[in-house]
Amino acid sequence: MAQYGKTALELYKEFALCPPEVFPPYNDELVRVVQMEVQEHKALLDAAFMAAEEKVQKSEQAGTSAQVLGDARKIDRFPEDVSTIVVHHSSILRNKRLLLAYSQMRLDKIKALRWQGRSLPDDIKNNLSTAELQYFKSYDRLLSRYMRHGEGVGQDLTLDLIPPKDPEIQVRALEDYGEMVASNGTIHFQKNAVFFMAQEDAEPLIRQHVLERMDMADLH
Repeated sequence: MAQYGKTALELYKEFALCPPEVFPPYNDELVRVVQMEVQEHKALLDAAFMAAEEKVQKSEQAGTSAQVLGDARKIDRFPEDVSTIVVHHSSILRNKRLLLAYSQMRLDKIKALRWQGRSLPDDIKNNLSTAELQYFKSYDRLLSRYMRHGEGVGQDLTLDLIPPKDPEIQVRALEDYGEMVASNGTIHFQKNAVFFMAQEDAEPLIRQHVLERMDMADLH
């Protein structure tokens, strides 16, 4: 009995105890093992119910009064069967909760990755299941439509998860990137050049490590 739910707990810990920067592969093998365990508990649960029902029927046949017949219908007259039913039912619920928690943690992290960028890194993409990849694509379409001009709010909400105090930020070029037409004019990116530009224009280049924010750099 001590082993009931052990595999599901291992599956949960496999993801929950990972460092934030690590996205472990979808463990299809352990998921199948847990699903099979649930099916086994269901079969044992059905068998326990049938055994209890047989005892109830025998008690009814042996009863001689309405009171006895009424009491004989209660499964709690057979504590050994009640214990078996409770153990297997609780095991099914525990396994399902851990499976759902495992899936939800992975989906939450997949959504967080979308807020960090529109494309998944190859090393993470290879660790997702087919259903998870489809989930990312669907969530990407939904979020993009919500932020679209004319159809949604008309603003890229992924640029900064913390509302900026100023629409412009000070940045430094980390490489010779050439020219770019920004919202406030044309900017020539020369390595180590420092200038102000709109945060909406700067954030994509910061993510590509073309620029760095001066306030962030000062923290190092």
